[in-house]
Amino acid sequence: MTFVRKSCAVLAAAALMVLALAAPASAGSWQSSFAEWTIGNKSRTWSDSGSPANSTVLSIKNCTYSSDVRQQWITFQLHRDDTWTPDENYELRGVDCWRNSGIHTGSWGNKGKGAFYWTIWSVCGYRNLMYATTSYVAMTF
Repeated sequence: MTFVRKSCAVLAAAALMVLALAAPASAGSWQSSFAEWTIGNKSRTWSDSGSPANSTVLSIKNCTYSSDVRQQWITFQLHRDDTWTPDENYELRGVDCWRNSGIHTGSWGNKGKGAFYWTIWSVCGYRNLMYATTSYVAMTF
């Protein structure tokens, strides 16, 4: 191999490495369901890369409740899981959901890098007695 070819190969490899390192982090996601959850129930914890292009979004559909109520929604609270200090609590998000409904979402925007989870804050506006079941809950981050 000539000096010029070797130099070109090295430059091409370096350029590819720079492009690979500069590529934006892709969004993460997970899907699940829950049955007979009430206030205080906690989701799994996930790790967010903190990419500026990604928002933290919860999606749910097809919910049922322990009582027949007129207004049907679940209020969630996002938390940053911190090992050494108390967890940071973010805004509440009420998400409408009823039986055979399409997907409804709540977004907290971009909360940066870290480990996160959500809890149920209320079910149909009640802080006790009610519980909810959903066949689909998903997070994108």
